[in-house]
Amino acid sequence: MTDWLAERSSRFTALLSERLEAWEGIEMALRESVARNGAQFSASDAPCLQLFELQARLSTDTALRLGTYQDNDVFDLYYDQESKFRDVESWDGILRWRNSPQAS
Repeated sequence: MTDWLAERSSRFTALLSERLEAWEGIEMALRESVARNGAQFSASDAPCLQLFELQARLSTDTALRLGTYQDNDVFDLYYDQESKFRDVESWDGILRWRNSPQAS
């Protein structure tokens, strides 16, 4: 387990010198349905942006895909150099596509 944590930690630590230029991702609703009006993506009692997956473009023109990993024993953040999401148009319901203002 120690090697696993050390590897993850060193990968993310290497990003400290990078600058985020733009991002886009798959936003997950904060609540599934509010008063039967559908998914709620923002709320004053939860000032956050909840992302299922994030694709980032860094100042070095590197693209990263960031997300969460879960199995029966471990929860993890991951990133890889993959820069494509699956079927951008298919996200609906409690998931929606979201761009950073810089990406517009």
